Amino acid sequence: MKRLVLILILTLSLGSSFAKERTSEEKLAIARSYLIKNHSFSRVKSQNKILELKTLDALSVLGYSNGGFVIVSNDDTNAPVLGYSDKKTNLESPDLMWYLNAANQALQSRTASSTALESKEPIDPLLKTRWGQDTPYNNLCPTERENEKAIYPTGCVATAMAQVMYYHQYPEKGTGNITYSFQDRILSADFNNTYYQWNLMTPTYKKGEYSDESALAVATLMYQCGVSIKMQYNTGGSGAYSYNAATALRKNFGYHKNLQIHYRDYYTTKEWINKVYDELKTGRPIIYTGVDESNGGHCFVLDGFDQNNFVHVNWGWDGVNDGYYDIALLNPTGNKFSTGQTMLSGVDKPSADIKHHSEIVSEDNFKVTKLGSTRLLINDGKYANLSDQDFTGLLGVVLEGNGKQYVLLSQENKNVPNMYYLTKASSNMCLLPSDLADGSYRIYPASKDDTDDYWEPVHISEGNNNSYILVKSDNSIALTAVTDADWHGTTGINSLFYNAGETSPYTYVYNAEGQLVCKMKTSEFQKNNIPGNGLFILKCGNKTMKIVK
Repeated sequence: MKRLVLILILTLSLGSSFAKERTSEEKLAIARSYLIKNHSFSRVKSQNKILELKTLDALSVLGYSNGGFVIVSNDDTNAPVLGYSDKKTNLESPDLMWYLNAANQALQSRTASSTALESKEPIDPLLKTRWGQDTPYNNLCPTERENEKAIYPTGCVATAMAQVMYYHQYPEKGTGNITYSFQDRILSADFNNTYYQWNLMTPTYKKGEYSDESALAVATLMYQCGVSIKMQYNTGGSGAYSYNAATALRKNFGYHKNLQIHYRDYYTTKEWINKVYDELKTGRPIIYTGVDESNGGHCFVLDGFDQNNFVHVNWGWDGVNDGYYDIALLNPTGNKFSTGQTMLSGVDKPSADIKHHSEIVSEDNFKVTKLGSTRLLINDGKYANLSDQDFTGLLGVVLEGNGKQYVLLSQENKNVPNMYYLTKASSNMCLLPSDLADGSYRIYPASKDDTDDYWEPVHISEGNNNSYILVKSDNSIALTAVTDADWHGTTGINSLFYNAGETSPYTYVYNAEGQLVCKMKTSEFQKNNIPGNGLFILKCGNKTMKIVK
C-alpha cells in the first residue's frame, strides 16, 4: 500500500514537471475541430480563417473575426477546451473578461477543479431572450446629471432579473412600493399599480423592428427591477447586490418563498454543479454572479447545459458572447478572491414545489473530544446566516446513524439577520443517548429552520473538520475527524489566512459583491472598525481572508 502511494505521488510530481505548452498549431487544430463540430456555423463561415483573438498566460481565445470563438487552455495537462460561443463576439465585455481572468487564475494556480463529474443529459438553453442594458431597455432609467441626453444603463442585475421574469411571464403586477435617493434625486416605483405587459415584450429588440408600446413594456420592467434593488446607476455599469435581487423577487414580484441565495465558497465543485444542473433540469434559469477584483460584481443568467458539463451563459449584452462555459473549473479553493460566485435557486412561481434550504455556514473547525465512554465535549466555533432572509429556528449538533437521529445540543435562535452570527447552546458538553446501540454514527453541526421538519448540515470550510465518525463497541467509543467532501456537509473553499504583519501598509476591505467598503492601516486594523455587518474579504498585499462580522 505504501509503495502504491509513493508511485502515485511520483506520478503526480512527474506529470506536473513534464507539462507541455501547446503550440499555436495544436491550439488552432483544437479550435477548428470544436468550431466545426459543435456549432451551427454556415459552410462559408466554417471555411473562414481562424485567428488567435486573445492570449492570457494559461489560456487562449481562438475564433472568427466576425463572431464565434473557442477558449483553449495553453497547457496540455488541462482540458483542451474551456468554453465556446457561436454568437457575435466582444472579448472586452466585462462579464466575459471576468470569466477569462478567473479561469486563467484557476489554471495558473492549479486550483482548476479536477473533480470527476458524472456526464449529464444536455439541456437546451431555456431563455429565448437576448436582452441588453441600453436602448430600449434603459429608456426609463435616470439620466446623467452632466448630460441629460445620456441615459444610464439598466445594470446587469436588473437585466438578469428581467430576462428570468420574462421567461416565467410572471407576475401580472408587483407588490408594495419603493422610494430611494440617487444622486440627489428621488427614484421610486409603485409595484402595486404596475401591470407587466408580457404580451407586448419580444425576445429581441433590433433597431427599427419593435413598436413604441413594446419598448415601453420592456423599459418599465427593467426600471422596476432596478428600483426594487435600489440600483446605483453608473455609466460604466450600474451596480446592485445579488442578495437584494433575491429579496426583491420574493417581496416585490411574488416569487417563491423558498427562493435562496447560495455562495460557491461553501460548496464542493460536485455539489455546486449538481445544484446548477438540478435547477436547470427543473426548468428554472439561474441568476448568477461573479466578482472581479478590479471591476466589482457581474451578473448574468445560466440557462442550459451541454454534454461536456459546460453551462450555457446568457451574459445580458444582446446575445454577445452567449455560449457554453466550464464553470466547474472556477473552484475557489486556493484563496482566489476574483472568482467569487453566487447563484439564486428556486426562482419560480409560488405554486412550484421547492423545499426550503437554510444557508448557515462556518469558517471554523468543528472539534469533538470524548470524555470517557458516555460524554462528549464540543468545540465548534461560530456560525453565520448567509441567507438574504432572517433565520428563526434551532442551531445544534446532531448524532445520526443506524436509522436513528439524536440531537445532542440545540439552541433556539429568533430573527437572525443576513450576515449575522447565530447563538449556540450555552453548554458545550453533552451525554451520549442511553439507548445508543453499537455501530457507526456521524456527528455534525446542523440547523433546523422553523419551517423545516428535518435538520440540515451546516456548510463548513474545506480543510476544517466538518463532522466526526463515532464508532461504539461494547462500552467504548472511538472518534475520527472528517474533513473530506464525501458527504453533504462539506464545502469547497480552503480556510483563508491573514497575516496582520504583512508589509503592505494598508488593508482593503471588500463586501461579498467585490465592492470596496473601506481601507485601513494594516498596523491599526480591527475587525470591529469595519462599517456594517456581513461577509467581508480582506486584502493586504498578496494575502486575502474572508471574515463574517
